[in-house]
Amino acid sequence: MKTTISLQQFIDAFTAEDSKWSYQGLEILFDFIEADDDFKNIESDIYVPDLLEQWCESTAQQVIDKYSLEVMHPAVYLYKPAYIPIVDAVLPFLSDNTVFLGKTDRYNYSRREFSKEPTYVYKSF
Repeated sequence: MKTTISLQQFIDAFTAEDSKWSYQGLEILFDFIEADDDFKNIESDIYVPDLLEQWCESTAQQVIDKYSLEVMHPAVYLYKPAYIPIVDAVLPFLSDNTVFLGKTDRYNYSRREFSKEPTYVYKSF
């Protein structure tokens, strides 16, 4: 038997397994799964451990560290033209190498506070 779940049920299921995801990041992932199901005219099975393996939410610095991108802080960019700024490197890199779903803004809705930086939601690779 299949059950249709709401965004809040999806978020609750995720946060029970892994609290590292932001509300906004989960909303981006939920919207993608929902739109993909509508496009393919199917219903996906949502198993949180599988989704945690398949999808990531990371800050720009985490992406840079994980994939060893050669970038430099924008303030130093003018002095080392061989490097590109963090902001200019992460989006094209993710777009070119994986399924990039979106970027969160700095406001964390679940905690009702501002975070230091936005995060990027993408398929693990």
